[in-house]
Amino acid sequence: DRLVPVRGGGELAAKRVVHVECGVTHSLALTDQGEVYGWGVARQLGAGSSTKESPPVHMGLYRVVQLSAGESHCLAVTSAGEVHGWGLNLKGQVAGDSRRILSPVKIPFLPPGEHVVRVATARGASYALTDQGHLYAWGRNQYGQLGDGTIGKRQCVPQRVPLPH
Repeated sequence: DRLVPVRGGGELAAKRVVHVECGVTHSLALTDQGEVYGWGVARQLGAGSSTKESPPVHMGLYRVVQLSAGESHCLAVTSAGEVHGWGLNLKGQVAGDSRRILSPVKIPFLPPGEHVVRVATARGASYALTDQGHLYAWGRNQYGQLGDGTIGKRQCVPQRVPLPH
């Protein structure tokens, strides 16, 4: 615990950070070169272990253009419009049925020719917006937050949200 801001150390100290995201127990930084660094509880970081990481560690992602840090999971969008996710996956908010995804994995779900431009994360849920204006959602659906007309049924695979015309 610190009462005064301190400049971070490690590899990140020599980089130019253009965006930062914070989850409950982890933080992410995106550099001007599209690299992702993370620190805090590593199971949310994708650092390949479930320990605490400090100073920041490189997440093994490149050409990232946007990040989102949820309560206990993270998503990243690459310049190719691909989505990568990692962290706790208790509600299927990353991908599939694994409970933990310790390293970033590509989440393939888009039709050919469609690319993700933005992602958002919430408590146990994930969202992706495409260049075609389509919204996809997956993960926890306890209150109907996936927008698919159901309540309580989680989705482990991204599903297109039926938006009114």
